[in-house]
Amino acid sequence: MKHFILYLIIMFNFLLTPIKVKITIPIPTYQIIPITDTELSIRTSLVSNIAKEYIGIPYNYGSANKHATDCSGLVQQMYIQIDNIKLPRTSTQMSRLGVKVCLDSLEVGDLLCFSGHVAMYINNDSIVHATSQGVVYNIIGDNVWNSYWIKRYKFSKRIL
Repeated sequence: MKHFILYLIIMFNFLLTPIKVKITIPIPTYQIIPITDTELSIRTSLVSNIAKEYIGIPYNYGSANKHATDCSGLVQQMYIQIDNIKLPRTSTQMSRLGVKVCLDSLEVGDLLCFSGHVAMYINNDSIVHATSQGVVYNIIGDNVWNSYWIKRYKFSKRIL
């Protein structure tokens, strides 16, 4: 009987001992699919031509059309024209999308995220964005970039 009671005590303790289970939850990964030089050339031409349609349009906070636009409205409208992609409306919401890329690895269509501002990379170190002067091109590394935008730059994102 003593052995049986000892057996029950051991079994009872065994049942009360917590079991450690390691659960791993897969984290989704996003793969950027490389495009051919021909596809890149076509996309660059398309984005450049769309950007030209907006150059000189006046800035107006909250607007998103070819009569007046703000920075996120410009990027949103261009993405619709490029690939029929509907991005969120604000620069903050846009900055949460995509995959981060370095400034020296930018490709056409990448977003440059600033404090309260967003721009789109075109090619050859040029960006298009809506500023207080309206929709303009700027060159990464020029005087305007070095004196104003670099201080506000946060990171770049690839959406396409």
